[in-house]
Amino acid sequence: MNILITKEGQQYGPYTVEEVKQYMADGRLTASSLAWTDGLSNWLPLSSVLTATVCPQCQGEMVLQVESPQRSTGILVIVLGILLAPFCVGIFLFFWGLSLISETKSHWHCSGCGRIFPGKVRA
Repeated sequence: MNILITKEGQQYGPYTVEEVKQYMADGRLTASSLAWTDGLSNWLPLSSVLTATVCPQCQGEMVLQVESPQRSTGILVIVLGILLAPFCVGIFLFFWGLSLISETKSHWHCSGCGRIFPGKVRA
């Protein structure tokens, strides 16, 4: 598998998985660096590309996609909490917003057939 990396608006690669793992060990890349490989429609965090497994339906490559669906709502609630800080409800809103921001959901996406699988998929 050849992996392309984008960093500060520049595209680098293609690299092999071994090269990418070495760059991560050296600190030149992080798990959140955006990466792309054949079959993907979008750039994904490098951690998702490296944890790919095999699709149980078509034997295509699976990629773990992690989302933060409540992030924008959480930010809005935090801002309201800060504005209402002089009142007791502001403290509640602030901490509720923090919990919304930290919530993540993940699913597996097959680059071959396009199916989405929730939860864990075995290789």
